[in-house]
Amino acid sequence: MLVAAVGLYAQDLKGTWKTQVIKDSLDMDYVFTFTDYSLNMKFYVSHENPELGKIVMSILLPSTYTRDGDTIKIDYMTELFKIKVETMEFTDEAKKAMDEEPGMSDLVKGLMEVAINSNKDKLIEQFKQSDELKIHHLDAASLVLIDETGEAMLFTRFDEK
Repeated sequence: MLVAAVGLYAQDLKGTWKTQVIKDSLDMDYVFTFTDYSLNMKFYVSHENPELGKIVMSILLPSTYTRDGDTIKIDYMTELFKIKVETMEFTDEAKKAMDEEPGMSDLVKGLMEVAINSNKDKLIEQFKQSDELKIHHLDAASLVLIDETGEAMLFTRFDEK
């Protein structure tokens, strides 16, 4: 019976978890998807540009992990790191300019992705090869992780459908 209880506890981490973080005027959603051994970390960053509008970018950082009790050791797969412009909600003025030139919104989105990806290596350098998180709390609906600085992040179970 003890083995079954431990097995159920370990499985609780599997699934998709989401939290929202606001730092330095950036609104970020963190979506962590745990499987048996992999952890896909996806960060959605929203930025308001007064002239252009709202831009939402995603950062995908596939990883592997091992769990020992309440410690999660993450090994980042930085070679698979991806950045993408998800959506752009143009201001009325920018939308009007885009509508006047067919294909302009796609061009702007493409240029933004090129600019973002040109700095991709600098962004990757901010990630270590590995990291450790502590599980402070875990139940069927919520997960609290503590990073190496002692900052706690409250995640809720999330169904991506």
